[in-house]
Amino acid sequence: MTPSLRRRELLAGCAGAATLALAGCISSESLDAGESVPLEADAAAVDAVSVTTENGDIDTRGESTETVDIDARKRAAGEGDLEDVTVETEQRGGELSLESEVDSDGGLLSGFDPTPRLTVDLVVPGSGTETETPDRLEWVTTNGDITAESVGGEVTAEATNGDVELDRLTAASVTVDTTNGDVTVDMVDTADVVVDTTNGDVELNVPSEAEPELVFDTTNGGVTVEGLDAERVDTDGSTETTIGAGTHRIEVTTTNGDLDIRGREA
Repeated sequence: MTPSLRRRELLAGCAGAATLALAGCISSESLDAGESVPLEADAAAVDAVSVTTENGDIDTRGESTETVDIDARKRAAGEGDLEDVTVETEQRGGELSLESEVDSDGGLLSGFDPTPRLTVDLVVPGSGTETETPDRLEWVTTNGDITAESVGGEVTAEATNGDVELDRLTAASVTVDTTNGDVTVDMVDTADVVVDTTNGDVELNVPSEAEPELVFDTTNGGVTVEGLDAERVDTDGSTETTIGAGTHRIEVTTTNGDLDIRGREA
């Protein structure tokens, strides 16, 4: 699915410290100021990771690695404006968290200077690697897109204005909540999936042998199911049906949007 809305120019912030070692570096491109805040933690000591930003994209990749690596990158019109963006990080027990916010009383001229923003790149041990993938991953952004690839565990993604694209998941469960944005979820394994979006289309790719209990509720939209071990399900409205044994649950709610579920070979 090609997302119908892109909100990568809506922005926000970061800067900061806590129980992890942080390093910063300043660079300038044209009139833009930037600061990178990398964080690293031993993956064996991390059970859960949460990332929260006000404005900015979050990208997560599962790789063959023994560490959890976060690269938080700030952008602002000038170096002084970078101070308006703060980041707080904490590792408490097995939970690693990063949270950022923007000082709304900053000195930027509305309509002339771009709002400061934060983008986050997160790398965790991928499914099937020697180091265990975190049991729980949570991403939250107000204005920005969320993308993830080749991760497992309990996955939660929340975006107010932004698209969510999750690819090659081996997750135990997936929960997605967005107000304005399209949602794409590609599952390697069968799992419970819950998606709630007000304005946006939803595309789910699941293994062809999947036998879900399907619940779809919409005000303006339709549902199409293809490639699963069942007769084609095609309706212009809400539906509740069970395919096969109904071993897991797929629940999608949208006010304005379609649902497309496709079964495919691994």
